[in-house]
Amino acid sequence: MTQVPCTLEDLRRVVANKLRQGVGGTRLFDTDGDEILQDAPVLHDGMVVVASKGREDYKGRSAGRTVTLHVPPPRGVGFEGVGFEGASSGAGAGDASALPIVPCGDWCPVLTEDEAMLTALRACTRCAPGFREVHLPDHPDVAVFDYDDDTQFPPDLTRNTLLMECRGLWVSKSTHRVLCRRFPKFFETTHTPAPHTVTACFEKYDGTLVAPVLLDGAVVWCTRRQVLAECSIPEEACTFAQALLRKGVTPLFEYCQADRPVGVLVYAAPALVLLAIRDDVIDDVAALLAPHVPDTLATHTSGGTPGSVLSPFFRRYGVFYPLQTFSMERSPVWSKIPFCVDATLEADRLFLIKIAKTISNLVYRVTDEQRAQLHMAAVFANNFANHCFSIAEKILAEKDLPFEMLHPLMEETLAKALHNSPGKMQTGPAVRGDADTIDRHLKLLE
Repeated sequence: MTQVPCTLEDLRRVVANKLRQGVGGTRLFDTDGDEILQDAPVLHDGMVVVASKGREDYKGRSAGRTVTLHVPPPRGVGFEGVGFEGASSGAGAGDASALPIVPCGDWCPVLTEDEAMLTALRACTRCAPGFREVHLPDHPDVAVFDYDDDTQFPPDLTRNTLLMECRGLWVSKSTHRVLCRRFPKFFETTHTPAPHTVTACFEKYDGTLVAPVLLDGAVVWCTRRQVLAECSIPEEACTFAQALLRKGVTPLFEYCQADRPVGVLVYAAPALVLLAIRDDVIDDVAALLAPHVPDTLATHTSGGTPGSVLSPFFRRYGVFYPLQTFSMERSPVWSKIPFCVDATLEADRLFLIKIAKTISNLVYRVTDEQRAQLHMAAVFANNFANHCFSIAEKILAEKDLPFEMLHPLMEETLAKALHNSPGKMQTGPAVRGDADTIDRHLKLLE
């Protein structure tokens, strides 16, 4: 029987994923009714864990919910000590318990580009139904890890973050270098999506999703598991793709052919460049992209970066900023998200407003100066507030109290802040001038 050590927090995340609920305040028990408290519990296939979110202990007083661990999560994000006993000893094609995985909390695993990574990927594809390693006759050094088109993604497999990489992942057999790492969260509409991905579907007019790969120093274009034999990719797209590939980034393109108009819209020219990337690489990517679309309206989605960061590269530029916090675990309600837009030209500004109104009911024109203040206010309202919630959860956990006890208070606090000015709704010992209570709190924090 495979046994794997795991942090208690990783175990909480596994249980939370199976129960489709948060980890805060969850207490874990074994089937004998003993609470799992040690920081490194040893997990095994088929282990049964009881999760209780009540104030009482599980022993006879609070029923809790049971979770059977079919796939043990190893500690860390690498591939050492994962354990391939089940896979290497002839595990069947449907034996999900033999799959090596990384913890559920690490949605994008670290691909270490070594022999251990290649072994782990091969173990995944051997054990999971519908997944396989593909060999390319014209490129014998390339291993492609992919899935069959009719493969379904049951929950136990979609929580395996390493397996989810095996969806058009190209690796060199000799150097173990990752050649092509496609977006692993993209699902076809015929597939069962992972439970924590955004499930909104939009009408699709375009052609085939393709990615560039550097083979023998040249850029070739591929689908998930084969090289495109005949395709007319503009030279500027190849140059742009090669620059990104050398930085270790795999870009994705929709390959559209005007002479095959089945379900394909013909684009005379690009209408918009939307950079939905990290703030610290906006100028780098803009510099790479600008020579190929110099007259196109370019925008970014950052709240804390001025639109003028694009001015050295584009004549027409602006900002398309959704004011919301995004997490893999939750699907946003787009119609309720404020979109803050601006552009240097009035016509471009109206164009961005028109696009935003197809997504949300709340669209505002916000200048760079206004957006800087707005983003700072959002940090106070969201990040700082959530950090305070996290501190409160830890304080309760130290005395074995469930975080749910604070939920009504948190809900009432937010309701009052939305109903009136938060400054007028402030309560507590500071407002009352209760110095004794404040002193007692400070001593507890020492």
